[in-house]
Amino acid sequence: MGNNKKTVKCSFCNRLGHNRVSCEKLKNEIEKNRQQFGSTHPDVQEFDDYRKDYSEKSRNNANQKRHCSYCLQTGHNVRTCTIREKDFVKLKRINKEWRNNILNELKSRGIGVGSIMSNKKYINSMENKKSPWTLVSVDWQNLSWIIDNKKVFKLILMSNPAVYRMITLEQLLNESPSYNFRWEVVSESDVLDFPHKWDTVSDPVFDAQCIEIFGGLTKSEYDSMFFKLYSDKSHVLEFLKPPIGDYNE
Repeated sequence: MGNNKKTVKCSFCNRLGHNRVSCEKLKNEIEKNRQQFGSTHPDVQEFDDYRKDYSEKSRNNANQKRHCSYCLQTGHNVRTCTIREKDFVKLKRINKEWRNNILNELKSRGIGVGSIMSNKKYINSMENKKSPWTLVSVDWQNLSWIIDNKKVFKLILMSNPAVYRMITLEQLLNESPSYNFRWEVVSESDVLDFPHKWDTVSDPVFDAQCIEIFGGLTKSEYDSMFFKLYSDKSHVLEFLKPPIGDYNE
């Protein structure tokens, strides 16, 4: 297979690997005209003017200060921005701590795959109060510090396995007396079965989400997004939030 990498093409001789200003064939033609007709020949003048403009443009581009599209500072670009890198790592570190807090909470309550749970409120004749349910799966990759409101916990009704319910982390952990659909553990399980690296800063799925988030983002936009994510967490899940001061260094 050929190499599809783009390369420069000369507009004079149509060959690849150089442009018009560095084309040896054109230079030879111009020098012939220069020797025969002098520097005032239109083709010679046009070539000389073109080379002069090209050199000035190249010199100006070289002298122009680099500008980072993330932090808006000069002297570097977005690929080498240390501020962006720190913010990227900050997002991964707080996600790691938040996920570990979730795991610790689930373990302390005996909630895992295979746990038998019941709802404290009467729902209907099929899903009666105290009807036992089994937690059969968790969609771990849709449970992160950025995404915490999706229905990721699947429970099936033990008396009728065709009936299932998907609930959020907030619904699972809500213990407020005013909350009608509180869940209690009837039989504990310590099986969490989360993906490899899910509880670390090296989770590849979360990395991909972060890369997508940072695409075209500025420092100001990131700070606004981070503050909103941190401040808008449900009060039910407030205790899971890592101290923000630990990530501002």
